[in-house]
Amino acid sequence: MGRPADGESFALEAIAIHRNQEPLPRLHLANGLRVAALIKETAASGDEALRFWAEARDLYRRAGIEAGVTESELHIASIRSE
Repeated sequence: MGRPADGESFALEAIAIHRNQEPLPRLHLANGLRVAALIKETAASGDEALRFWAEARDLYRRAGIEAGVTESELHIASIRSE
C-alpha cells in the first residue's frame, strides 16, 4: 500500500466512487469502508474508524455477510473500550 496517507487516499477515493454508483454496490462499499477503518485505527483516529466500522457493519448486515458484521462489531467494541 505504500505510505499510510497513500492507502488512506486510495480507500477514500474508492468509497466516493462506490457511493456514486447505481445501484449502490453494498459489498464493495463495505469493503472500502473496512480498509479505511483499519487505516484510521492504525493512525489512532478512533472516532473516524468507529464511523467507518459502523457503516461497514450495517452494509455487511444488509448484504448477509455475517463475518463482516462480526469483524466490524469486534473493532467497534475495541475502539469503544479504549
